[in-house]
Amino acid sequence: MKNEKIVRAYDRALPPEETKNRLLFAVLRENGAASPSERSRTMKRRPIWRTVLIAALAVMLLAALATGGYAAVRRWTMPEPTYYTPNETGGSVEIHDTAVYHEKDLESEDPFSETDTAENRKPSDEELIRDAVALFRTLGMEDAKSEEMTVVHQTELWYPREETVIHFERGEIQTNVTYNGETGKFLKLDGFDFAMLPGTPCESETEAEACARSFYEKLPVERGYALTPGVEKYDDDLWMYEFCREVEPGLYSYYEMVRITINPETGRLVLANVFYFPLLDDHGEDPALTEEQAIAALEAFRDVTGFTLVESRVGIVLPNWWWSEKDSSLNAQFSKVTRWAWVLRYKAPQSFYEYDDEYYVDLYTGEILGGNSVG
Repeated sequence: MKNEKIVRAYDRALPPEETKNRLLFAVLRENGAASPSERSRTMKRRPIWRTVLIAALAVMLLAALATGGYAAVRRWTMPEPTYYTPNETGGSVEIHDTAVYHEKDLESEDPFSETDTAENRKPSDEELIRDAVALFRTLGMEDAKSEEMTVVHQTELWYPREETVIHFERGEIQTNVTYNGETGKFLKLDGFDFAMLPGTPCESETEAEACARSFYEKLPVERGYALTPGVEKYDDDLWMYEFCREVEPGLYSYYEMVRITINPETGRLVLANVFYFPLLDDHGEDPALTEEQAIAALEAFRDVTGFTLVESRVGIVLPNWWWSEKDSSLNAQFSKVTRWAWVLRYKAPQSFYEYDDEYYVDLYTGEILGGNSVG
């Protein structure tokens, strides 16, 4: 029996019908005489190089179409993990250098070459400091100190990415802003108010939600994210809201998200953090796996005899190699993209302690993308 995927791939590699017709017409036109004898005489007196050239062009065209068709059906597969070496304290940040700036350092504009573009120009420290100060004004954080700033250039090894962190002069509010050091994209802001400076308190949960939404709309982040249901209340003065990409109605990608924490007692922004792992959905016409097929793919990968399936759902996951790492003592970096997957959660057999194992099965390829183990 023919393999359905191979048949579809072969069909995609063929030239479209109109292209085949044009090729056929060109050959007939070159050899088109009124009768077989005339056609024979025409072919005899036509230089051989023309026929060879036409054939060569036809072969090249078909090869190009076949290559394009092959490229169109190539699919993402789980790559091998990459690792980082922790710093001396075991963390994931490698600091390169620091610099101290004062307000007078920001008075002159940075030189801008005519050849510089947004794509190839690395933002300067002064530019990013000015952006941060302007952002404070937009967010109503004018009391953040900016007489002296310490700038740290570092590599976040988890992602990995270059970061520029601006620590503003320590005052009643300890304020730090983090940008992508290569692109200048905003990544994080924290402004912990230890002095509880006066502000406009939120009188209800509705007002607190509106306050968080207002901060989201003022931040230089991806627009159009939806506020997910619920709010995480760490204390009376720390409430966290999550604005996520709503991929389908009621289904969110928590990896394309802006997390905002406010102090509802003062109406101040405490923390804003940007997460961006874009969804790579390249399945084309491939059908999604059924739950039974996902379970079969998992059972072919790992023996779950005695385990009980307690949850099965389709969602968006970040591949993490949890079950396939060759050396779990190494520190794997984050995947660059997210995927649609079946999330299968199993409860372990009775043992000394209870735990659940979670598995991510790619929704279209059946690959095991990772998972988690929760005790």
